[in-house]
Amino acid sequence: MLGELRRTAAKIGGLELLLFGSAQHSTTPRDIDVLVLYDDPLKLSALVEADIWELYEPPIDLIGMTRSEDSELEFTAETGATPLY
Repeated sequence: MLGELRRTAAKIGGLELLLFGSAQHSTTPRDIDVLVLYDDPLKLSALVEADIWELYEPPIDLIGMTRSEDSELEFTAETGATPLY
C-alpha cells in the first residue's frame, strides 16, 4: 500500500513522504499518517487526486505541508517523522 503511494509520488516528482504517528511504533495502527512535503501545490493536488490510498486498511491519512511550513513549525522534528523509502 505505501509502495504504491511512494511510486505515485515519485512519478509526480517534487514530493517528500514521511511517516509519523502510531504507525511508527505499532504493528496494528488504526491509521497510517503520512506527511507530504511539497513546494508546488499542483504536485500535492496531483497526489491527492490519485485516490490510490483510500482503498486500504488501515486507512492512509495524508497531511500536506510546504517545506517552509515544516521548517517554521518544526513538525518533522516534533513528531519524529521518518522518510518513506
